[in-house]
Amino acid sequence: MGSEGKSLVWKRLTMNENEKGMRMLKDKVLQAGESLRPAEKVHQTNRTKKGDTVVDAQSILRDITERKNVEKELSHERDLLHALMDNIPDAIYFKDANCRFTRVNRAHASRMGLNDPKEAIGKTDFDFYPDEFAREAYADEQRIVKTGKPLINKVEKIRMRDGRTRWVSATKVPITSKERRVTGIVGISRDITEQKIMEEALKESEERYRSLVELAPDGIITLNMKGVITSVNKTATRLSGYSENEFIGKHFSKMGFLQARDIPKYLKLFSSIVRGKTPEPIEFPYYNKDGNLRWVESHICFLEARGKKAGIQAILRDITERKQTEEALAYERDLLHSLMNNIPDAIYFKDAESRFTRTNKAHAQMIGVADSKAAIGKTDFDFYAEAFAREAYADEQDIVKTGKPMVNKIEKIRRPDGFFQWVSASKVPITDEMGRVIGIVGISRDITDRKRMEEDLRRYSEHLEELVEEKTRKLLEAERLATIGETAAMVGHDLRNPLQVIVNTSYLMRKMYENIPLPIVNGAKEKGFVDLLETIEDQVRYMNKIVADLQDFARSVKPEFVETSVRQLINETLSTVAVPENVEVSKMIPEDLQRLMADPALMKRVFTNLITNALQAMPNGGQLTIRARSTEEAIFISFQDTGLGIPEENLSKLFQPLFTTKPRGTGFGLPVCKRLVEAHNGNITVQSKVGKGSTFTVKLPL
Repeated sequence: MGSEGKSLVWKRLTMNENEKGMRMLKDKVLQAGESLRPAEKVHQTNRTKKGDTVVDAQSILRDITERKNVEKELSHERDLLHALMDNIPDAIYFKDANCRFTRVNRAHASRMGLNDPKEAIGKTDFDFYPDEFAREAYADEQRIVKTGKPLINKVEKIRMRDGRTRWVSATKVPITSKERRVTGIVGISRDITEQKIMEEALKESEERYRSLVELAPDGIITLNMKGVITSVNKTATRLSGYSENEFIGKHFSKMGFLQARDIPKYLKLFSSIVRGKTPEPIEFPYYNKDGNLRWVESHICFLEARGKKAGIQAILRDITERKQTEEALAYERDLLHSLMNNIPDAIYFKDAESRFTRTNKAHAQMIGVADSKAAIGKTDFDFYAEAFAREAYADEQDIVKTGKPMVNKIEKIRRPDGFFQWVSASKVPITDEMGRVIGIVGISRDITDRKRMEEDLRRYSEHLEELVEEKTRKLLEAERLATIGETAAMVGHDLRNPLQVIVNTSYLMRKMYENIPLPIVNGAKEKGFVDLLETIEDQVRYMNKIVADLQDFARSVKPEFVETSVRQLINETLSTVAVPENVEVSKMIPEDLQRLMADPALMKRVFTNLITNALQAMPNGGQLTIRARSTEEAIFISFQDTGLGIPEENLSKLFQPLFTTKPRGTGFGLPVCKRLVEAHNGNITVQSKVGKGSTFTVKLPL
């Protein structure tokens, strides 16, 4: 038999050939050739007027191989789409240009509270969601229909029918026709409420089959060499809806079934046929008498009489259903391609040997190929480390053998570009009509960001705990310092009055001593009266310093800023301090050192305390060096001694109230210095080494 479009018309049987002969001839025809091919038969017998004898018979066999191939390809494409639609965890839906659902997957049906996805067909978001959300979704989708621009990863808040509130990331892209007109949208809605992928809960739904309508027999029309129709068969009249009388005698271009825009093309084609050029089979649309659009495939041949071309015969095969099948296939492909190329997850199909048969753009990018076709026929061993490829192969072969899917397996992948990526992988079997597993479809969702966020959250949680501990410690320290301040204020106030009495009494004793007769003075000296008086005065001065430190630490500090010379402050401070003879003091203060805004009285107290501490740190003598330098932002004054030094474990405690290493220290000197310096928006630091000495540096802003 020939290819589709060619029919075999067998000779008439004579009156002497019986019906058994016809059946035998038909069997030989069907078995002829090297292989069997699908075919349809039209058989007609003619009998005598009495009806008891067969006069002749005629049979036509039609090759329908191409139609069967198209149907098989359509079924395969549907199987792929159904396997993907019914197993992907995301909600997927298709809508027409009026935002009515034309198809939804089970995940989306479940979200809308439906048991069967078919219940959504023809309905809109207004049937399932609150008006506010439905209006916004409708506006988005109409904008897509009008502009053709997709909506990618829009975060939406949805109130479900059961009262729960869910957050989703919605992607909607247009579906276009061959004329690039937007005919609808495909939407992908991903639940992002929880930071994990929904467990695969969709099962492969029952396949939907489109019933195929039996193809009508071919129509046959004959024309003379001028294009006038000379005869038609009944099939042609049935297909067109016109009667035989409406055909006969008319030029083919004058018949109403041809589209007006195509007539010039067919006239040109007819002219070439008349000149002897027989065309290949052509397909063209036409309108029947009822106004319905149909498609036919036309096979042209010449009619000869006495060796000359007497006319033209056109065999018209109705291919409307085949065209509808092709359009449906194209539509299904558009849906599949639109879904495959716009979903952010990596999707791939493999055969039973774990070889790639199809991948989407996201998966091509994951495996490092520019074109997804480059992966066809290859395996994971061509793109990933051997250990990972072996594990993936084992998983897939287990699916092929058992038919059980693998859902949400967390995998760490080293990509070809060297970067590591975390994915959640789901793989489900693809089965044929016999239920045999012929491959798998895999979906790998990138969860790298989620893993990174989980790690960041863990580190942040640990850091937060540290901050809480630090804040708690500082709060307790602040409470302790506040208590110390209150105590210092109270003690300073309570000691000031009796201390003043002692000062006044020692002063009166000194005056009385100066006015008594000389013999008594000499006797007082011999008895040690003078030494006792000096001891009292010395202790009074020390007690007065303690009280002053307590009060300075307790009360708020409000500096009175005036323009001040650091050099002058240092000189005036040194003039009030008794420097031992065994200590050498050197000053390294530039003459042109910039003046600063400070409270001279408060800064003298700071310098006095630091110089006194330095002198006390050198009981056996040494060197005290006072330096000053400036930058654009601050002045630095340092006091460096060559004394005993401070142990490292005590450095962090020096500025804490009540901490001291001196036998007669109160532990308020340096804390007071710190408060006075900080009141000037400055700071004080210390460096020290045991046996080498210490350096205290005061930083004051300009």
